[in-house]
This record gives sequence, structure tokens and C-alpha cells, in this order.
Amino acid sequence: MVTLKTRCGVLDILSTYAPQACHRDSQAAVAHYAELESLVSINYAYTPKLVLGDLNARLIKALLHETCIGPFTFGIERRDLDFLSDAQLENRFKFVAFCLENNFVVKNTFFCNPEAELVTYRSVGIKDWSPPWHPHQYSQMDYILINDPWKNGITNIFATEVHDIDTDHKMLIANVHLKLKKKGRVETTSRIFHFINLREMNSPI
Repeated sequence: MVTLKTRCGVLDILSTYAPQACHRDSQAAVAHYAELESLVSINYAYTPKLVLGDLNARLIKALLHETCIGPFTFGIERRDLDFLSDAQLENRFKFVAFCLENNFVVKNTFFCNPEAELVTYRSVGIKDWSPPWHPHQYSQMDYILINDPWKNGITNIFATEVHDIDTDHKMLIANVHLKLKKKGRVETTSRIFHFINLREMNSPI
């Protein structure tokens, strides 16, 4: 976690990695989200917060009450939630519950990008990033979250495999434009690069 003092106030950026569905410790995910919740609660609730990471949760589509998930998720046209195992459903449930309880939105599910820019993970044995984008081979498990009052501060997010690290995850790039009208419309603009955990960030904040 890094806390930046910007012209828009304090900005918290948290990098996280959630336990996999097959984790041998059945309580690992519970402990992970408990710690994450304590971190996002350190500063005031109304300040902007970004959570970046591999959350190991396949969303596929939003249920009626899951307002934190947008309409643009990978696999929505081909699969339903019954595609997931019980362990994967449990990981999904914990992730969505964290977002709803802490007022976060899964922002990269709110942009109408092609599937190539929605996919963030390729399964073991898949050597390249190329269609067809079959859910057994590719998935969306890396996300960028922002607390709801600041959700319009992210203007786009897309995934790219154009990087120099040998990995089965893509890098997410987010355009962040925070605006605080009450202080003379002072603006802060940055571009955040997320790669599994936070790998690099180039920000004039």
C-alpha cells in the first residue's frame, strides 16, 4: 500500500494478490480480505482509493444485486456461473462481497473493450494470446477497483500483453483523472500500470 498526498487530497493505492481457489488453506481467502479491508479503512472513506491486483475471481456476469460489476465482463456471452467449480464460486463470492461491503466498483468491467483487452490470464500450457478466446483457456481475474464516489475518475482500462516479463498474466493500464471541484477545480491526472501486483507506476501526482 502506498499513500500519496495529491492536490485532490490523500490517494491510497493498494496492490494485492488473492489466494487461488485451490489454496490448501481454506481460510486463506478470509484472512486476505480481512487484511485488505483493514488497509482500505486506514484513511477517510471519502478519499480516493485504488485496489489493483490478481483477485483470482472469475466474474463472468453480474447478478441482479451485484452493482459493483459492470456489463462488460469476459465470458458473458458464452458461459453462466455454473461453469465455475464450487471453489471458484466461493472465491467469486468473497471478492464481490468485499466490493459491495466496502463500496468499491470493479472498474475494468465498465468499459466496452474487445475480448482481447478484457482477458487478463491464460491457463497453464497456453503459449500465446490469440483468439479464439475460449473460457477454458483464458479468463479475466486481474482487476482495478475504485471506491464508488470516485468511479468516474477512471476513464478507461485495458489489458495488454506488450511487456517484457514472462508471465501468464497481462498488464492492465488505467487512465486516471481525478477532479476536486470544491477547490477551484484542481485536477490530478495519472496513468497507472498494473501487472499482477503493482509493477510500475508513472504518475505526476
